[in-house]
Amino acid sequence: IGYFNLGDIFVLCGAWLLGPIFGASAAAVGSALADVIMGFVAYAPATFVVKGCIALAASLLFPVLLKLCKKDTPARLLSAIAGEAIMVGGYFLYESVFLRLGMGAAASLPGNTLQAVCGIIGANLLVRILMANKTIRKYF
Repeated sequence: IGYFNLGDIFVLCGAWLLGPIFGASAAAVGSALADVIMGFVAYAPATFVVKGCIALAASLLFPVLLKLCKKDTPARLLSAIAGEAIMVGGYFLYESVFLRLGMGAAASLPGNTLQAVCGIIGANLLVRILMANKTIRKYF
């Protein structure tokens, strides 16, 4: 049932850095290609949609949340949580309906949740590191 990776760190950072169109496109294509290369071809269509939706949600929610929170860290955290919730739910739906695993798809929930938590933490840490660079900071 899938595999664990840290790609969501880059999906989220790409969303915040590249915006909704380019961020979602990069997340969708890059992540689906990773599935194909790693031999998880059955997951590539779901990954294309799910990772694109993560990036789209995170990139669209971030500026709205920034206005509400007035600080970038809580806004990034909340937008990442929303995006990663899409990932956990999206793969559960795909596995249960399209791969016909039914409730057996629940077996992937802990792994996907752990991947989501690592992606949220990792993306927020990477953004902090990148923001230490003046040239890069202007894009965040």
